[in-house]
Amino acid sequence: MQIGSLIRRAALQFGEAPCLVEGARVVSFREFDRLTDKLGNALIGAGFTPGDRIGVLLPTASTVWSPITRSPRPAWCGSA
Repeated sequence: MQIGSLIRRAALQFGEAPCLVEGARVVSFREFDRLTDKLGNALIGAGFTPGDRIGVLLPTASTVWSPITRSPRPAWCGSA
């Protein structure tokens, strides 16, 4: 099973439960799933294709985990 599928499954199972906490900001499983889809779609829109390498330098947990877990999921993990 691919990590994108696990995130989608967790979003369906845990919904609005906290997934990541960054100080006062709490990101639910559902929101994290949406964030990773949004990033994946942006990468596809920018012309990235399977096998492309993407460097990422980001400061906080949710912004780090989104690209690590779905770069990009909609087209390549089979669950949009």
